[in-house]
Amino acid sequence: MILLKNPQRLRLFVVLGISLVTTFALLGGTIVLHAQGFTPFATTAHAASSTTTCAATKGTQQVLCEHQDPVEQGCVTDAETLDLQTVVQESKPIGEVDLRYSPTCKAYWLRAQAFVTTKGVFKAIHAILLFHNHTQEDIVGTPTVNPLRAYVVWTDMTVAPILPHAGSARFDLFSQSQPITVPLKE
Repeated sequence: MILLKNPQRLRLFVVLGISLVTTFALLGGTIVLHAQGFTPFATTAHAASSTTTCAATKGTQQVLCEHQDPVEQGCVTDAETLDLQTVVQESKPIGEVDLRYSPTCKAYWLRAQAFVTTKGVFKAIHAILLFHNHTQEDIVGTPTVNPLRAYVVWTDMTVAPILPHAGSARFDLFSQSQPITVPLKE
């Protein structure tokens, strides 16, 4: 009882007591969650990254490549630009369109981007790819709210684009009634 009469010791015991109760509450909650089969977010994200992708199979399983997102399938890490066209308005470059190819995934896709300095110029940009089965994909992007980020859209991949016209991009501008369409020539 003499220990509790000292105010400094009393404060120390209260702080230590609260810390101890909090620690036991967190530990107990964690045990209960794991006993019920709860999986932490880090484990889930790590498990998702180990799934089979187009890049992991080196493009040998077309179902993982054809009509799939190149980012999700891990194909952007070694991507090369096969054709690049600059989009020009009134002799100023406002964006670019490129046909991308991943040697690892053996797949193609189209990417269109508006330059950051053209904020307020675009209604939307389109990346349009013609697949080998003659279907077409038109991915539409609208301006981002962050003026410092690039404004980019890309199509899904195809293992065999229709050449020589693999795709195009369309830039819908506020200042023009007709969009600017840029075909790729590769």
